[in-house]
Amino acid sequence: MSTDARTIWKRRAILMALVGLVVAIPVTLLVRSGDDDDSGGPSGIGEPALQAAKRDSAVGITYRVPKGWKSEKKASVIRLKSRDRAAGLTLSAPGPASDAGQILRETVDVVRKSYDDVKEGARQGETRVGGRPAEAVAFTAKNEKGTALRILISVARGKEKAYLIQYFMAGSAGDEAFAAAQAALQALKLQN
Repeated sequence: MSTDARTIWKRRAILMALVGLVVAIPVTLLVRSGDDDDSGGPSGIGEPALQAAKRDSAVGITYRVPKGWKSEKKASVIRLKSRDRAAGLTLSAPGPASDAGQILRETVDVVRKSYDDVKEGARQGETRVGGRPAEAVAFTAKNEKGTALRILISVARGKEKAYLIQYFMAGSAGDEAFAAAQAALQALKLQN
């Protein structure tokens, strides 16, 4: 495969993964930002319940969806959304492991260009996601309606694939949604 063809393929794969970042989840957060129901729930949140593990061999991910959340797959991107749409995760494998650094840089650039008042937190450097080495960057930002968002972008390096994990949470999301998203992240298994 020529270098130009490989570059075009990588850009297309990254674009598919970024659909969840730029369009799908922020749109649901826009809808959620108009909901002022502050039922909150109890402050002592127990261990979140997760549904049975699902394995997606095409993407190379085994994941568990928090109870009450929905999941869907479109164009090789797995999306998990909380019931109230205030939190969500996207999971994908947009390119080869050798491109992990480039995928992280391009995704960070998309976040900076797509939101207002973007503040990058300290980079988490080398960490582990789904049993694989990863780098992560956290942000706070505002969408076009002014809704505060927390965003975490992680790119993990498998043996063959680079895995892009994107976490979004509206400022209105409660402790329960945060705990459920954390449980789903901890349950991830990246296969190759």
